Amino acid sequence: RVFFINFFPAVAATVYAEIMARVVKAPATPILACSIIPLVPGSKLYYTTYYFVMGQDELFDITIHELLEIALGLAVGIICVTVVVHEINRQKFKQIIDVE
Repeated sequence: RVFFINFFPAVAATVYAEIMARVVKAPATPILACSIIPLVPGSKLYYTTYYFVMGQDELFDITIHELLEIALGLAVGIICVTVVVHEINRQKFKQIIDVE
């Protein structure tokens, strides 16, 4: 459940970054980095570190699993959109080469 809660916003942010990259004729990576910052779970990372340092193993295990699931959701969302966009660009480039 936590995976999909973070997967879809990551997809939306990546689509936005790819579109804006075409509009402003800039790389998508800096736009994506700015777009994805609000999705990064700062408090979850803080409490995971806190529980680790304080030796509260049960709470650490719970929060690290949630944190990793969030990170995986964000990463997979970004990768899915990026792969699709690169494949579309590759097909366009291939058509341009074949025409000439």
